Amino acid sequence: MKNLKEYYSNLEENEVAKAIDNAIASVDENLSYKDFAIGVAAILKDEYGSHNFSPFMEVLHAELGMNESINENEDLSSLDDFLKYFKSYDAYYEYIDDGGQYRRAKDNNDRILARFNALSPEDKEVALKAVMDHFKDERAINAFK
Repeated sequence: MKNLKEYYSNLEENEVAKAIDNAIASVDENLSYKDFAIGVAAILKDEYGSHNFSPFMEVLHAELGMNESINENEDLSSLDDFLKYFKSYDAYYEYIDDGGQYRRAKDNNDRILARFNALSPEDKEVALKAVMDHFKDERAINAFK
């Protein structure tokens, strides 16, 4: 496996990438991309939660220069943008014990609520119906009222 420094000349500026590269090297110098992906998936599931999958993939795709990027949402209407993400709302984030996961869930919820609050009154009606159809829990539904 090539060292990340060979791929990214600005690695000195990215302490996270350095730490990940060192961790990978300490486990297996020849770690396959498949094993790496499986490991990243496990960390996302266990440490970050499913509400962060879409935002993570957006940033990853943007960093890799793939078609889907963070700025692609400029083509979406504000309603479509809300409908794309609202299902990751976590009505019970307050009960998360892990500080990092709690903050990430709260930030995600705040972004979703900001998208909802930015909608026109007509779009809010459509969005609220989608929320009510998806969430069967009053706690989640009430967050959007």
